Amino acid sequence: SETNDINIDDIFKELDKLIGLSNIKDDLRQLVDYLQYNKKLEKINIYPKNLNLHMVFSGNAGTGKTTVARLLADILYNMGYIEERKITEITPKDLIGEYTGQTAPKARKTIENALGGILFIDEAYALAANSNSSKGYGQEAIVELLKCMEDYQDRLVIIFAGYHDEMNDFVSLNPGLKSRIGKSFVFEDYNEDELIQILYMKLKKLNLTIDDEAVRTLKRTISFNMKATNFGNGRYVDNLVNNLLIKHSINIPDDDDTNLLNITLNDVNDLSE
Repeated sequence: SETNDINIDDIFKELDKLIGLSNIKDDLRQLVDYLQYNKKLEKINIYPKNLNLHMVFSGNAGTGKTTVARLLADILYNMGYIEERKITEITPKDLIGEYTGQTAPKARKTIENALGGILFIDEAYALAANSNSSKGYGQEAIVELLKCMEDYQDRLVIIFAGYHDEMNDFVSLNPGLKSRIGKSFVFEDYNEDELIQILYMKLKKLNLTIDDEAVRTLKRTISFNMKATNFGNGRYVDNLVNNLLIKHSINIPDDDDTNLLNITLNDVNDLSE
């Protein structure tokens, strides 16, 4: 079918609800314009040569790569570019066998299970790290991926995801891969204000409020932690909220139901000790 039962405007409303990611939102809109143009060409029997929807998502942990991949599955399904509204999330270990001869069949089976939708390979650069080892099974998995990208050209979209520098190296070291990847999306780290907005959003979903002075202290904590290497971005905020809830539950007296849903400076001070 030409389009499926999800409205593209509704998908973009969901996308716009995500905090930050302005360059990703722009890139996705451009991609949709291009795909819609291709659909118009198909109506007059002009079919694009080498329409390549395999992608690289590069960025640090917790920057929204998986979330955007799920929305992309909705978009591609809506436009009839994938048969099913599904995304299969894996890591390289799902493609690599333990012994000689196991990798190719294991990789093909994993890839075939994802047919009809998107195959999202997180930390994909680890395939290259593995291929340099004496066993070299990662290289076998890459060869199988390349074969499947040819064999199932119209039945599968693969997203290779991971840290920015590592993904650049991974793709540039594999010419066969580079030629088969049509689009790259760069996921930037969140700034301090965006992380606070994410915090508010996550607390709101839990029906929790937070005092202004508690937020001011949390800003300092976040600002300090942002300087760490491998800072977790959105995942860091997830952990922060979990820790706040634990501290809050300890601080609330059994006979006090008035402040059950309000995070205070007391909870935050405990947290940053």
